[in-house]
Amino acid sequence: MVRRRFGFTVVELLVVIAIMAVLMALLLPAVQRAREAARQTQCANNLKQIGLALHNYHDRATMFPPGWIDSYQRSASSLPYNSWGWTSLILPQLEQLAISESCDFNQGHDGTTVTGPSYSAVNTVIPGLLCPSDIASSVVTAGTSGKRLGARSSYPGITGATALQDGLPGQPSLNIQNSLGGCFAANSSSNTSAMTDGTANCIIVGERAGVEVGGTGGYSVASLWAGPQSNDSTTPGDYTAPTRETANGVALAVAVCDAVNDPNLVINAAIKKAGQVSLTNSLGGVGPQTILHGISSYHSGGAQFLLGDGSVRFLSESIDAALFSNLSQISDGADVGNF
Repeated sequence: MVRRRFGFTVVELLVVIAIMAVLMALLLPAVQRAREAARQTQCANNLKQIGLALHNYHDRATMFPPGWIDSYQRSASSLPYNSWGWTSLILPQLEQLAISESCDFNQGHDGTTVTGPSYSAVNTVIPGLLCPSDIASSVVTAGTSGKRLGARSSYPGITGATALQDGLPGQPSLNIQNSLGGCFAANSSSNTSAMTDGTANCIIVGERAGVEVGGTGGYSVASLWAGPQSNDSTTPGDYTAPTRETANGVALAVAVCDAVNDPNLVINAAIKKAGQVSLTNSLGGVGPQTILHGISSYHSGGAQFLLGDGSVRFLSESIDAALFSNLSQISDGADVGNF
């Protein structure tokens, strides 16, 4: 008797492999979409926690924290420029009391050297302040030398939309503006009462993804949770010191939404133009660098925002520029309708 063997022929095996490949090709995008949906949900939860922390701070102080402290040497002449940002001021409300207590708020911070004030604190990565979809480094660097500035945050405050080209002749730097119409600015003290447009009609925190622009490996669009760093100038109000870039609150603590007048401030402009923008100076230096001040995310088609009432909304990158500007200003009186 001849024994018969049962099994796949080569042709049958190839057919099975082809079917499995087709199924994988069909399933993979669905899996990726599901994962991104989960990351986007986590990002929205991060913003909701920030909103809760901001309102708890508001309940205690009757106002939101300043966008960043613009105070020259508050305690003694030997102390560096004090420039703590709004996120650092709500650390206790974010259940980060240990980090808050390790920050020396009586002077500025410096994450560039181990001997700098609050070095360890400002380089501590806080997962709840990073969007899960944000693939960039969790630590901010500036300049082609890759100077370390501190741990990153994916969530800058919104400072408004008044059109100013940072560093252009005859126009003041965005860095020294007290207000651009939004919730957060240098030494700001906004509260819910000031939101005459309605808390549900004002965006107060957005997203900023870590993106390299300039193509040199050194210029990154990002925010620090600790806010802008110390300025080593010895003259009050001097923004021309060697470390001027580290005092730029607009690039490191808050975002500008003036897409009406500046294409670099359209949502996700930095991502779409990564590597294509020529920057002649490091972060905050004089030059056409408004792209460093914008909103961006790795969520497909837009970014998420925290509103004044604590809710979170996703805004499309194709949102009308005027509407985007109006939403970023808390009391401009514009009718934003059903956005």
